[in-house]
Amino acid sequence: MPPFSLASRLAVLVLLASLGSASGAQTLLKGRVTDAETGESLPGANVALLDRDGAVIGGAATNLDGDFALRVDALPAPLAVRFIGYETARLTVTETPEAPLAVALVPSAATLGAITVTPGEDPAVALMRRVIARTRQQREAIGPYAVTAYGRTTILGSDGDVAGVSEAASDAYWSPEAGWREAVVAQRATSNLGSGSVPAVARGLVDLLTSDIRLSGHRLMGPTHRDALSVYRFTITGSTQIDGRRVTEVTLEPRRRTASAFVGTLLILEATADVLEADLRPGPAFLFPPPIQVSGARYRQQYVPVAADSSLWLPADLRSEIGIGFALDLLVSADPITIQSAVQLSGYRLGVAAPDSLLAGPLAQRAPQADSTRLAQEAAPLTDAEAEAYAAGDSLGSINEAWDFKGPLAGLLRRSIREGEQAAADSARAPFSFSFAPVVGANPGEGFRGGLRLGLRAGPLAVAPEATYRTADGGINLGADARLRLWRGEDVRIGLLADASKGVARRASPLTPEIYAGVNGRGGYYDRQRLAVGLGASHGDLGTVRTGNFIQVTASGEARVRFVAESAQTFNPGSADDGPLDSDLLGLGLDFQRLTTRSVQMQAGVGTLEAPLGLLPRQAIQVSAEAGEWVLNGTFWTAEAALDTRFATFARRRALAPALDVRLAAGASGGSVPLTRLLSVDGVLGEDAIAFSRFGVLRTRTGVPYEGDRYAAAFWEHSFRSIPFEILGLGGLAKRGYSVILHGAHARTWLDAEREADLGAFGYALSPSDGWHHEVGVSVSGILGLLRVDLTQRLDAPDTVVGFGLARLF
Repeated sequence: MPPFSLASRLAVLVLLASLGSASGAQTLLKGRVTDAETGESLPGANVALLDRDGAVIGGAATNLDGDFALRVDALPAPLAVRFIGYETARLTVTETPEAPLAVALVPSAATLGAITVTPGEDPAVALMRRVIARTRQQREAIGPYAVTAYGRTTILGSDGDVAGVSEAASDAYWSPEAGWREAVVAQRATSNLGSGSVPAVARGLVDLLTSDIRLSGHRLMGPTHRDALSVYRFTITGSTQIDGRRVTEVTLEPRRRTASAFVGTLLILEATADVLEADLRPGPAFLFPPPIQVSGARYRQQYVPVAADSSLWLPADLRSEIGIGFALDLLVSADPITIQSAVQLSGYRLGVAAPDSLLAGPLAQRAPQADSTRLAQEAAPLTDAEAEAYAAGDSLGSINEAWDFKGPLAGLLRRSIREGEQAAADSARAPFSFSFAPVVGANPGEGFRGGLRLGLRAGPLAVAPEATYRTADGGINLGADARLRLWRGEDVRIGLLADASKGVARRASPLTPEIYAGVNGRGGYYDRQRLAVGLGASHGDLGTVRTGNFIQVTASGEARVRFVAESAQTFNPGSADDGPLDSDLLGLGLDFQRLTTRSVQMQAGVGTLEAPLGLLPRQAIQVSAEAGEWVLNGTFWTAEAALDTRFATFARRRALAPALDVRLAAGASGGSVPLTRLLSVDGVLGEDAIAFSRFGVLRTRTGVPYEGDRYAAAFWEHSFRSIPFEILGLGGLAKRGYSVILHGAHARTWLDAEREADLGAFGYALSPSDGWHHEVGVSVSGILGLLRVDLTQRLDAPDTVVGFGLARLF
């Protein structure tokens, strides 16, 4: 091993760098850089092309095998090969070599200099104070520039074999106002990735010396942030002489384990306080929700002087590695796959702005004319394993096969992935599609239910029939909905809607669809036949809603108008109608019972409408209204509105910051409202002290729901994420996704005395709230990756309920 290693073992572009592009090159120089004593290859060594005066006009870096490829315009070509801890090797190539160049670097004889501690400020703090000021001065003064970029991403499976490779070359432009813009001029990838999966190069480039560094949804504080001295603990661990100039190594770590910061080293040119290399790993707060498991993240970057007077240093590259695994406690897991990325930047051209065509379009665009020679000119040599992956073609296998799943659910997950890939392939080829999915659930009206839902799609027509068996009475629920698309734009769709159903249904607001909530006994449910036709419109992309650094959801909008005919029979205990439904709304005759209604329903919403309440964050506004006729007793109307939102509260640099979720809902009705259109605030499924609950219901209401002709409700819960466990030193629970949640709810209903008397005349026993219902509680979420346990105390009555439900994942 080399005698001098400053933690990263990678090259630093110390005084010289690649300032010129290799465009127009005529001679390709290949070679390998090794340790002269051990023969060990040196990945990341810098090979600089010099002009007659010794200035750098081009360059390349060695790959993981120590190999490099450098194109030169003419021979002879003076080269300087550098690697930290080694003497610089200089050679001149006078003619095209018949074999790859072999460059052996001699370990430097320099030893670590003594660290002198003097009274006053910590020397590491004093040096970093200079580095921060120097870096901020450079970054604030920088103007637009252009650069030639090349990037490669290599995916290694759990077994270490190469599972996929992608490459791209681009002309990139940066400015303080617009950030990155680039034209991708060439790209390629292994067959299992496809060209569509090749990412842009510079747009994803991270400068480790910026104040805020976004990595995988986290926003980590950089070591040159203006507040870095209060967040980081810096220590000088060594120094050496490189090319006659003193280079100091500084290690850094966060002062608090909960801080979104790095652990690693900086190599600093002491005379000017310029950073030559950063080798950083995210700190212990770099956590993700289950089932995602991230490990081994590391980011290494070299910096070069891009101005003639060395007054401005910018990145020459970025080499990163990150492991992504999968785990749901004891249920299923997969060893991580490793994603290795390398970006090379060369030919900086200061003061060059992006063309107007790039500024007007998306951040990254495909160049009008591809130039396949750019990859050959700029690409680092492939390793043997990467070359074999390209040569394997279609036999390489799916990227999903790179994970080796283990555990009781491993077989089910593998089968689901294969079926999903096959369904996607079939859908792309066939003019129609067919799918099916199980339907399972439980509620007091149906007991346990199970069945099948089919999905049929042919052109603009989509039909979804469904049948489920219910254990409460041994009956069958039947239903189907259909959509016929009339018009389709880029994001807008307009179509006809229809649905028909027969079976047990729940009396509920259309704004709070049942997931797994219910009420005790069969109150609140009724036997129903329904037929509805209408018109719907939707917009699938109203922009991105950021509900945290990690998760971004596309906002959508939809509006529906339906004409509904419904015949129903209540299950309400004590009712004279508690028996089988004999109306035949869906048959040839229309034998309406006295709960039959005919109405027009209108619904509209905007936001993250597809996010299920309690599982994913939701930012949405929804309204609904209905006007119709109760054939027995006159006309009626209802109106409801709901607002869902989220507020990040603290530790906002995290991918999933602690957040407060709030749901506000209200409704009103008038006229002769039938029982099936009474408004309600739902409770939980369970007995007196144990319940199955979710967000958006009263966790201590285990009887029938509160009913009324008006209601108001507020639900909230604050997730502290894993921070309490991190503070207690329980890092294992934090990594497994355990979190602490504080929650509460406040609701009441109102019921007009005259309406209560009218419905009571038919034998219906109603359950309005007696004033406001208040409750608070605490939860532990993430148990087995999927579950949560709630302890909820009612404040206006002596009720305590232990509940369980699905974990809040995001």
